[in-house]
Amino acid sequence: MLDDLFSAARADGPVPSGDLMARIMADAEAQIAVAQAAPVPARRRGWRAALAALGGWGAVAGLGAATFAGLSIGIYMPDPLNDLAQNVLGTPYWDYSTIDMTASFYDLAEEG
Repeated sequence: MLDDLFSAARADGPVPSGDLMARIMADAEAQIAVAQAAPVPARRRGWRAALAALGGWGAVAGLGAATFAGLSIGIYMPDPLNDLAQNVLGTPYWDYSTIDMTASFYDLAEEG
């Protein structure tokens, strides 16, 4: 029953008048002319392009804060985080097997 009603509704679709179609086409041609006449903005170069690609000053500030937090937690690991790692892994984080496999910041910063 519903299928018959839907098919009848599809067959009797509204048809736009010729006047409406002429106004739509005239408006479209006017917009094409405006778009072709508009000047193309200059491309950004250098650090401004990189800043825009990252999302602006707010995004760069967030990335800086996340970088600082990650480095500070990675270099100066707080004791509660060490306890959490011990509970999850079953061994202390500063176990010899973990220390021997990873290079510390101070190993990478040595001169020579």
